[in-house]
Amino acid sequence: MKFNIRGIQLEVTEALRDYAIKKIGRLEKYFDTPPTSDVTVTMSVIRDMQSVEVTIPLPGVLLRAEARTPDMYASIDLVEEKLERQLRKFKTKVNRKARQEGSVRSLFKENFDAQVAPGHPEEEEEFEV
Repeated sequence: MKFNIRGIQLEVTEALRDYAIKKIGRLEKYFDTPPTSDVTVTMSVIRDMQSVEVTIPLPGVLLRAEARTPDMYASIDLVEEKLERQLRKFKTKVNRKARQEGSVRSLFKENFDAQVAPGHPEEEEEFEV
């Protein structure tokens, strides 16, 4: 993904830029090949509230999320969570509707849901008898 990060009434520091790229870059795990579209990240300050807006154009859908908190880093975290939820929803919709080859479905990994997310223990437990 190519990132286009800009600030409105705010100077985007290297730390903010790196943090945004790191957090939003995590969304690449949902794709077989990373999208070639530009990811637009707009950071702004409105009445002491730090706002982050992210737009990701994909074939068939436009993902957009916005969050406002007093802390810019918390806003970036919230936006990443919202986008991840939207991606999972879109992936489920595509997998249910499109069962043929060559559709938008080929954009996503096949067995991502079977993998256990880092930081979450598996539900299965082993017992000895």
